[in-house]
Amino acid sequence: MVQKLKTWAASRGRLAVLSATELFESRRFITGLRENGLLKSRVYRNYLAGLVKPSLGLEAKFKSIIMLSIARPAHALTFECESGLFSCFIPPTYVGNNQLRSTLLKDLRNFMGWDFPKISILRAPIKRLAVRSGLAVYGRNNITYSGEYGSYHQLLGFACEAELEPFCAGEQTENPRLPACIRCSACIRRCPTEAIDQNRFLIHAEKCFTLFTETPGCLPPVRNKLIGEMLCLVGCLSCQTVCPANRGRLKIEQAPVSFTAAETRHFLADNSMRNGSDRRLDPVWQGIRTKLKILGMLQYQNRIGRNLRFIMNIGKSK
Repeated sequence: MVQKLKTWAASRGRLAVLSATELFESRRFITGLRENGLLKSRVYRNYLAGLVKPSLGLEAKFKSIIMLSIARPAHALTFECESGLFSCFIPPTYVGNNQLRSTLLKDLRNFMGWDFPKISILRAPIKRLAVRSGLAVYGRNNITYSGEYGSYHQLLGFACEAELEPFCAGEQTENPRLPACIRCSACIRRCPTEAIDQNRFLIHAEKCFTLFTETPGCLPPVRNKLIGEMLCLVGCLSCQTVCPANRGRLKIEQAPVSFTAAETRHFLADNSMRNGSDRRLDPVWQGIRTKLKILGMLQYQNRIGRNLRFIMNIGKSK
C-alpha cells in the first residue's frame, strides 16, 4: 500500500507516512512549550489550541498518518485605486489553502480505490509531525523547510485507518534544524519585529508580524523596516526572502482575482467592515466577499482594510 502511495505522491510532492502514535508526541511537545511559558496565550489560542485537542471519534480508529509537502507559490494581488494600480503579495499557503486540502483528499481517495481503508483530513500539529518524520526541518525562523522547495511549500496531513509502514522521502535526524542556520543570522537581522532570537531557537511568536496581520488590533510601528520589502496583504515574507536556503526558489503567480476601484475604496474607508447590518444590501461588499471566497481568505475580511492602508502607506515611500 505504501508503494501505491509513493506512486500517487510522485507527481504531487514529497511523501511521509507515520504511525498514529506520533500524534500524541507532537501534542505533548506543543503542550510542553505552553506549560513552560515558551508559548504565549495569544499564539496558542489563535494557532494551536484546536490542533492539540483530540478528536476522539476519529482517532479511535485511525492507525497511520499520511503527510505530503507540495510546492506553493506566492501570489501577486492588484487593487485599482485613484492613482493607478497598487500591487502587493500573498505568501504561499494562503490562496486556496482549504480547497487544496479537500481536492487532494478526494484525489487520494480516488487513487487508492474504494476498498482502501478510510482517509480523512487530519487536524494536528502538522509542522511538528513533518519534522518528526524527516519530511521537513525547522529554520531559525521556525518555518519548515522541505527538500528542494525550501520554505515555499504546504504541509498536508491525512489520517488513515490502515496500518501502514512508516516511510519518508527525506532523512530523519536527531537535530531537526536547517544546517545552514548554525552560522547564519540573516533572518534575525531582517525580522521587522525582532521576533527571532539569537539566544534561543524558538522564536517569540507573539511578536511575529504575521500574527499581527491576521488578528484584530493595531499593527506594530514597523513601517520604516518594511520599506523595500515584498509588501504582503496578510502575513510576512521578510525572513523567507532573505534566507540563503530559499535563494531562487520563490515562484510568484497572479492571484485569480483583483479588486476594482470601488472595492478598494470600500477597503480603505472600512465602511463595509464597521456596518455589518448593511452588508447584505451592499453590492460592492457582496463582490468583495465573492472574491475573498475565491482566494480562500474570507476569514481575514475584517483585517484587509487595515492592512491595505498600512502597506499602501509604505508603498508611497518607495
